[in-house]
Amino acid sequence: MLGQQERKRGSRTPKSVRLEVAELFITGKKDLWEIKRDYNIVTSRCIHNWVRKHESEIRERLSEKIVPLSPVMQEPIKNETVSPLESENKRLKEMLYHSNLKIDALETLITLAEKNYQVSIRKNFAAKQSKRYGEGTVK
Repeated sequence: MLGQQERKRGSRTPKSVRLEVAELFITGKKDLWEIKRDYNIVTSRCIHNWVRKHESEIRERLSEKIVPLSPVMQEPIKNETVSPLESENKRLKEMLYHSNLKIDALETLITLAEKNYQVSIRKNFAAKQSKRYGEGTVK
C-alpha cells in the first residue's frame, strides 16, 4: 500500500493507485477515512476528484465482473431471513454514508466560496451579538 511508502508532497500519484482508491470508495469496501489513512492522502477532495475522473471506467469494469457497487445498498438474498435490526442497521449505514458525502460537498463549497469571494462564511464565535430591538434604548 502507498501508506507505508513515503511520497513527496505534490508528487503525482500513479494511475493504478488512483484507480484502486476510486474503486475502493465507489464499491464501499473502505470508507473515506480508512482510504485517507491507508494511502497517506491529506485531503478528501483529492479522492473525490479521482472518483469523478475515473468513475465511468471503474463502473464499466465492475459491471463486467457483475459485482454490486455498494455492499450497503445490496438487496438481501431471498433465501436468507433478514432480521428487522439488520435491515434497520443497513438503512442507517446508507443514510450515514450519504450524510458524510453531503457534509464533504458543503465543506468544499464553503471553502471554494471563501477563496473565490474573499469572504469569511464560517461562523466566527468571537463575534459580538447584536442588541435586540428595544433593549438599552430610552423610551
